[in-house]
Amino acid sequence: MCRADGNDGSAIAAYGNYFRHYYDLQFIPAVETIVKKDKKNPKRVLRDVKKQLQNNGIGTKSQQALKLQHELKKKNINLIPNIKSKCTQNESLS
Repeated sequence: MCRADGNDGSAIAAYGNYFRHYYDLQFIPAVETIVKKDKKNPKRVLRDVKKQLQNNGIGTKSQQALKLQHELKKKNINLIPNIKSKCTQNESLS
């Protein structure tokens, strides 16, 4: 087969030859191979385990209560513009 090194004529001839004789080619069946798993660095594995164990979130009950209060406040603020827009729509319809 010709090298396709930028010479358009040879590349076109090579592809043309390939497609003309495609059905004459003989392919071998697929060969099974053993895929090795990548070895993990033991230090990295220990660091990952340590991060997962330490990732418990906020620890104390008061911090959890403050976080919950903050989330509810954010949701309430997001709901107020929707309520105002619905009220103005109802007033415009009347």
